[in-house]
Amino acid sequence: MTLNRFHKTVFALIAVIAPLYWLTLTADGQRRVDSVLLHIAGEPAIEINLKAMDGQLTETELKRVFPDHEWHCRDQASPFGQRLCVAAIGTFNGLPAHYVTVFFGANHATALKLAYRSIYHDQLLAQLVRQLGDPTPSGAPPDKAVLRWQTAHSSVVIKQTLLEQDEPALLWLPR
Repeated sequence: MTLNRFHKTVFALIAVIAPLYWLTLTADGQRRVDSVLLHIAGEPAIEINLKAMDGQLTETELKRVFPDHEWHCRDQASPFGQRLCVAAIGTFNGLPAHYVTVFFGANHATALKLAYRSIYHDQLLAQLVRQLGDPTPSGAPPDKAVLRWQTAHSSVVIKQTLLEQDEPALLWLPR
């Protein structure tokens, strides 16, 4: 069976346009393009299993588990402890992000803050639902509501809806 010239041209156009459409005009395609560009730019990826993470993590273990990251650690009092470690990241569990901060008190992790890119808020929420199940809503008005997931070792908290002035951040807190 042979294809005439018109059918070959249409097929070729679809083969070229469909991937370009997916990469530029869909949220998943844009996320993948951004992730690849961040990787090419040398921004490191970090993968953290929030469901399994517990408060026993120490600064030494953090640096051993994630040796490819440039951790900037310092003493700094905060509501989460007396010390913190910050690392710039390109992606967090496959989603473009800015940085991750791990707080320590009594030499153990007391909190983790992930600063992510706001355009990926809905994708992060969907990822959290896939990994941790359905969240517990706070019951506050939508612009102030937070979602909370309980795991065996911790809680994960994130705003339900981001307003323009909100910092897009996820908090992990051990029990």
